[in-house]
Amino acid sequence: MESASDPALSGPDRGEPVSRRLQDLALTALGVLAAVLVFLALRGADPLPPGDGAASVGTPVASGATTGEDGEDGEDGGGAGDEGADTDAASGTQAAADGESSGEQSPLEVARAVLQSGTPVTVSALGDSTSNTRQEWVHLWAQELAADRPVSISHWDEGAQDGFVQPDVLSATGSGSPVTIWSGSQGGASAAYPVERLGTIIPESPDLVLLNFGHNHTPQNARSDFQSLLAAIRDAHGDVPVVVCLQQPQAGDANAEVRELIDDWATAEGLATIDIAGAFLAQGELDDLLEDPVHPNQAGSELWAETVTVALSP
Repeated sequence: MESASDPALSGPDRGEPVSRRLQDLALTALGVLAAVLVFLALRGADPLPPGDGAASVGTPVASGATTGEDGEDGEDGGGAGDEGADTDAASGTQAAADGESSGEQSPLEVARAVLQSGTPVTVSALGDSTSNTRQEWVHLWAQELAADRPVSISHWDEGAQDGFVQPDVLSATGSGSPVTIWSGSQGGASAAYPVERLGTIIPESPDLVLLNFGHNHTPQNARSDFQSLLAAIRDAHGDVPVVVCLQQPQAGDANAEVRELIDDWATAEGLATIDIAGAFLAQGELDDLLEDPVHPNQAGSELWAETVTVALSP
């Protein structure tokens, strides 16, 4: 007798082994678990700070590159860096300029300060026949000073050549401090003349020395004679301020070469100069200021004195 089939064992679902279904369930559970773990891992990760991602994956910023205020770099950032460098350079230039403006006085400013010191001043003026009379510039300049202060001037005794004549008291009163001028000028003298008689021609320690030579020099002896005189003054009176007059042009400006040599020498020695020649040449007609080919006339002497007054006034 043929036995009937068991429905529980003959259907398609009923025919799969139990172990296969358990495997499927296990794989599904593992997939869900993996998804949950990934989700939790992503939630627990720290977010990147703003901008870090761009810095890490974008174009690297070179070491030392400058960025602008808004964080931009490249051409604009480089411009900002250049501007900073220019500012530093400008600051350095300004600092140098400030250092110059606040540094030591110029030689001419030192000479001016002597005359404005508020204490008695002794001036030694050494020169030649363009400054040896009462009609010439040293005496005329002394008269200008006497307008507001006590001034006396003594002229070198050109005959005896061993001292000074009695002083001319140009003013005994005034609000300014007293000035004593020793005008040691000798006709025909060069800068070598005072050296051999320095203790006589500069009878007391001066606060200011004016040198007025050149007409009796040649290009061959000008520098050496001036150097010898300056050395003698320095030996006797230390660092007294010395001012050099660049003498007026002779007819045809025949003394131009000597004058330029003296100017160069004075500049190299750090001495103040007063450009008398420039004042004469600026007038246009040189003959109107000369008495002869070498000496100034009265108008020339007055121009000379005025030029010195302006140069030595504050």
